Amino acid sequence: ARRDFVHARDGACVYCRSMTNLQVDHIIPRSMGGTDDPNWIVAACRSCNTSRQAKPIHEWERYARRKGIKFSIVKILRRIEKTTHARKVVDFRPDEL
Repeated sequence: ARRDFVHARDGACVYCRSMTNLQVDHIIPRSMGGTDDPNWIVAACRSCNTSRQAKPIHEWERYARRKGIKFSIVKILRRIEKTTHARKVVDFRPDEL
């Protein structure tokens, strides 16, 4: 349910806009205290997700730009906030994750 929600909300990789091999990516890596809250997870293609690993998003953004992947952290967060509030999605039951 969580992955389906994130993929439907984002529609494509939030970093490179690819629509193939979509996975979920934690904006704050779980190893750094990130949660499985759908509000803090985005769709990412396998290539971007693998490249990012557990790097903080601001560190990976510099690497990605050198590789020609251009995205805006602020735009990603605004889009998530807008769609999440528009759908009035606040919580998922643990069994839905």
